[in-house]
Amino acid sequence: MTLLSYDPDYLQPPGLHFSEDSVLLALRAPKFLPNGRAADLGCGCGVVGLEALNKALLLGIKKLFFIEKNFIFEKYLAFNIKNSQHLARLTPVWSDWRDLTPDSLGGSLDYIICNPPWFPVKSRMSPNYDRRLQRQELAGDLGDLLKTVSVLLRPGGSCTIAWPGIRQDSLIRLLSRTGDLKLSRADIVTRKGGHLLLASVRKDPGPF
Repeated sequence: MTLLSYDPDYLQPPGLHFSEDSVLLALRAPKFLPNGRAADLGCGCGVVGLEALNKALLLGIKKLFFIEKNFIFEKYLAFNIKNSQHLARLTPVWSDWRDLTPDSLGGSLDYIICNPPWFPVKSRMSPNYDRRLQRQELAGDLGDLLKTVSVLLRPGGSCTIAWPGIRQDSLIRLLSRTGDLKLSRADIVTRKGGHLLLASVRKDPGPF
């Protein structure tokens, strides 16, 4: 599979380039999100969220937060947001996602999209700290991510996550522990480097 089409003008840090996985994940965003509030969690330089908008997805969205804790991405994210035709609806938030609450974002979210670090801390580590932070679970694991998703989403809200197919069992197991998040769709994509799982989860809408 060749890299899908994407905006060639994204600014990225040296050695921390996004991959085809980011483009594939962006394509799983909902077509319509009228007056919606969404977040690209662990956004890096913002490619996933911006690609979703550039592919005419998330139509009608009111606010898209770009949440990142690593300031190495600051100037790159700022450039990519400024270079976007959607500038007025985009807001960067520099924070560890584990510290976020709905109040810190001005309310609950309707949708979250996320390509989190995939590799356990015990796996082989890169000598580059920023690369380790992006690829390994140094600042929270999948369980922490799902807890954050549960806290930030409104009842009935949804989230799409890119996850390695080889670790899909861990996703299913951790979802069963959250209580209010349920798997609504799971697609396996075969691409160079192994299988990619694109998982959509939905927060229990609660009693009507």
